[in-house]
Amino acid sequence: MLTCPTCKAPHVVKYGKTRSGTQNYKCRECGRRFVEHPTKKYISPETWAQIDKL
Repeated sequence: MLTCPTCKAPHVVKYGKTRSGTQNYKCRECGRRFVEHPTKKYISPETWAQIDKL
């Protein structure tokens, strides 16, 4: 069962599609919108520190 990644509530509804065509969901408890399996990789703080040094 799908739960909200922020508040862990099970009250999640479908909320349209993203630009890339993946299903978008919205939490009824906190209002956060999210996708089930995100593909975007976030940059770690260590990498940001290295970027700042350059």
